Parts: sequence; C-alpha cells; structure tokens
Amino acid sequence: MASSQTLISTPLAGAEAARLNMVNGQIRPNRVNDPRLIEALRHLPREQFLPSQLADQAYVDRDIKLGAGRVMMAPMSVARLVQACAARPGEHCLVVGAGTGYGTALLAATGAEIIALESDPALAEIGRAACASCAPGVQWQIGDLAAGSGGHGPFDVIMIEGAVSALPRGLAAQLKPTGRMICVLIEGGIGRIVMAEARAGGIAHVVLYDCMTAILPGFAAPSGFSFQANTRP
Repeated sequence: MASSQTLISTPLAGAEAARLNMVNGQIRPNRVNDPRLIEALRHLPREQFLPSQLADQAYVDRDIKLGAGRVMMAPMSVARLVQACAARPGEHCLVVGAGTGYGTALLAATGAEIIALESDPALAEIGRAACASCAPGVQWQIGDLAAGSGGHGPFDVIMIEGAVSALPRGLAAQLKPTGRMICVLIEGGIGRIVMAEARAGGIAHVVLYDCMTAILPGFAAPSGFSFQANTRP
C-alpha cells in the first residue's frame, strides 16, 4: 500500500512513474533502442496529448479511441513507427494524420523539421497546444490527409501515423528521390509497419514489424495498384 501511495501521491509523480514503466515494460523489450527516442519517451507527457477525459489512459499498452474512428496509437506502435523513420537532424519530414501530436513530438526529438498534417481541427488543436512547449518548431496544417502537403515538399521522410489499406502513390510522389515513407500497411487483415520508396510503376516496400491500428480517413485501397514487397528478416 505504501508503494502505491508513493506512485500516485501527486499527478506529476504518477505520470513520471507511468512513463518509466512504459519505457521499461512496453518499449525497450520490443526492439526500440534509438537513444533519442527513448529519452523523448521518458520525458514527453503523453497525457497532455489527450483530451482531459482520456488522460488517465495515457500509458495503457493499446490504442486509445479518440472518436470518429481515430485513435492515439499504442506506445510501442508509435515508438516503432518513429524509430523506423530514422530521421536525422535537419531532415524535412511530413507527418500525415498527426492527430493530437504525440508521434509528431517524438519525431521532432530527432531534430527533424516537421510539417504536421491533420484533417480534424479539434485533434490538431490539442496537438498544437501540447507541442507548443516540447516541439515549438512543428508547423501544423489542416487538410485532406491523402492529399499530403505538396506545397511544403519534397520530403526526406513521410510518416503516416495510422494505417492504410494501400500504399498511397500521391504521397510517395512528394518524397525526395532518396526519401522514405513509413506507415502501417494492412493487407488481408494483417497489419505491418513498412518502409516504402517510390519506384517506376509502383512503390517498393520492406516489412519491418507487425502492427495493427485504425485505418486513417481517405486511405481506401485504389484499384489496379501494384506492389513490390520484400520482407526484412
């Protein structure tokens, strides 16, 4: 009982303990080891990236439903997504489906320059407010997720913070020639985090991790689209 009182005696102490438990219990055991990302996960207040009525769910090991089919991705899932971006300081990155901004803030911790694209103004408002202190350099944009942000491209990295049922050609066209797109691709009911690059006649992608999450608005599979897939061991 004394131990429980110590952990929840103040909201700050409880949140700090929850973040440490999240990193040690959900993140490190699952091949997330980028030191920049681990540091950000330990210090970013995930609860501030949620509506107040959901803040007590911030550190659960599952997606958190935000309404209208949108979710905040589970800690392990978003950490793997950000790590797969392998963003370097100064790289130009687009986050598609930035939601309430948690994945965006984690990516910003790499030193990358970020455009955060979100279609839901209410979610974006939470994200703007939460990022104001921890990732003030992020530029927020409201718009159609599938349309991307061509006016701000081309990008070194496009991170789609959610699932798609087909790799989006329009977004891939906004990458630099050496750019990469990271997302959760769901095919045949199986979801995986993939790294994709534009190629003549389609998009080549490499499978990185298993992952399931909600499909983002506007990302239904187009007909007649081809894939070239390689699975990383």
